[in-house]
Amino acid sequence: MLLSVFVVALTLLGCGEKATNNVDSVAAPKPKLSAVTLAASKKLWTSVALLAKAQGYFDQEGLSVTVSYQDGGRYCMDALISKSAEFATVVEVNVAYLGYTGNENVSVVGSIIESTSCGIVGRKSAGIEKPEDLKGKVLALSPGTGSELFAYKFLESHGLARSDVQLRKLQPKAIQGAIIAKEIDAAATWDPFIENSRRALGEDAFTFFDPKAYVGYMHVAVRRDWAEQHAPEVEAFLRALKRASDFIKSDPKHAQAILAKETAMNLDLVESIWKYFDFSLSLNPEKHLASIVSVGTFIKANEEAYKVRPLPDYSRYIDDKYLRHASAKYWRVTGSQRG
Repeated sequence: MLLSVFVVALTLLGCGEKATNNVDSVAAPKPKLSAVTLAASKKLWTSVALLAKAQGYFDQEGLSVTVSYQDGGRYCMDALISKSAEFATVVEVNVAYLGYTGNENVSVVGSIIESTSCGIVGRKSAGIEKPEDLKGKVLALSPGTGSELFAYKFLESHGLARSDVQLRKLQPKAIQGAIIAKEIDAAATWDPFIENSRRALGEDAFTFFDPKAYVGYMHVAVRRDWAEQHAPEVEAFLRALKRASDFIKSDPKHAQAILAKETAMNLDLVESIWKYFDFSLSLNPEKHLASIVSVGTFIKANEEAYKVRPLPDYSRYIDDKYLRHASAKYWRVTGSQRG
């Protein structure tokens, strides 16, 4: 009797293995990927998103992501609003200015970078070796970006008014060329433009960084009406970013090599400016809202065109429900801590 039971058990086990093998031998059809476009700059500020793309994390989450590269966050915001992209990487300055337009159809659903990489590079040959030396000099900045905000706050913190310098407004990429060609005396910008300029100018370069003047945040934004109809895609996008963020933390050297290729930067340049960036997917409604409100308040107080306008209700631009849902699922599947 025992022998018969043993034989039956082996027979059933063998059948089960055979059935499993038959199933495995037939490749399961790949699920159709949802196609979306991400407007982003090709720089370390957007590295979490760029790495998610390079490592195939978006594909693994069911998304076919096309990256539309832009020169800065303000252009990424333009692409989002014009419906050229479903996702955009934007800084708090972009959100602050958007608030004054009355357009509330944009939601920040995550933050991927905290950075102190904004600064000023000046030329010693123009007589610049300390902040006060900027007085009377030609200072270039990029309007509507962290470059502009840093410049104004830096000047203010050193007792200088905007009227004390000769402001020149240039596009982000143009600023680097202008300072290297010595067409301007100083440039307010961010890395890698600062480091590239410093290397090109050599002994003639003098750089200023001041985390107290400005800390920048790179956010992921969506159109509110689109997101409400595509919550699974938004959550999948955020899970891919979480995986990329975790990868950067666990293997920074490998991440640097990948990002050097993705941003077309030399690896030593990536390594040298890495310290100015904190790579982490998060969304702290209180903290990130405060940073946007601070910028909006500064704009209202310092720009004539905005002084008569009411301060926007920036709380309408923060929506953490997608990240909360995405994090909960990510934690259940991977065992990782929420973040």
